[in-house]
Amino acid sequence: RDLDGLRRWGQTRIRIGAPHTLCHFLIPSVLREFRDCFPRCEPLIEAGDTTILLDRLAGSDLDLVVGLKPRGRGDEGYRPMFRDRLALVVSPFHPWAAEGAKIDPSTGEQQFIIYAKATETHRLIEEWLEQEGGRGKKPLVLGDMQAIKEMAKLGIGVGIVAPWVAAREIAEGSLKVVDATGPSIEREWGVFHSPKREPSLVEEAFIGLCEMAFAVMPSGVAVK
Repeated sequence: RDLDGLRRWGQTRIRIGAPHTLCHFLIPSVLREFRDCFPRCEPLIEAGDTTILLDRLAGSDLDLVVGLKPRGRGDEGYRPMFRDRLALVVSPFHPWAAEGAKIDPSTGEQQFIIYAKATETHRLIEEWLEQEGGRGKKPLVLGDMQAIKEMAKLGIGVGIVAPWVAAREIAEGSLKVVDATGPSIEREWGVFHSPKREPSLVEEAFIGLCEMAFAVMPSGVAVK
């Protein structure tokens, strides 16, 4: 078994699943470091919702999944790494952007712009909207985080995104984060592997690179 583990350093591919957002904001930097460490190992990336990717992991179609921890899932085969909190972002000309504005999402008067259906993030936002009673207007559902930011910048509505997704726009002032009353939308990110076996040495290296990348993500908390 020890010899087999050492031989796996030379494995020729690693199959990774990750949500589209991470494929845009986190996975590229991880892949750059990974290729430097293992130039002969080909990383294969599959983008999709975490729950679907976990089904593929269970079917041995993927080696690792980097994504959100679904509610109710145990810790077997899971490494927690990062927590974040979704934020409300608006155009600097939006009424909610005014200094001292009282923000109450439960009024139902605002047009929320949220992420695609059939994703863990969408389910969390839907639950939050139910709690807030904000059903006056049907949310505008988009399948791309960039589109959500652009719509919010134009003043079409209130975007609901992670601060690290909109870090550049917030820094340049084209979007403003507003504080709202009531509960927040919190998420936990990590890396999943098959609970039936220990990760190979190459997979452990990829997990370690993900942990390093998550540790420098803005507006979040790395977890052990």
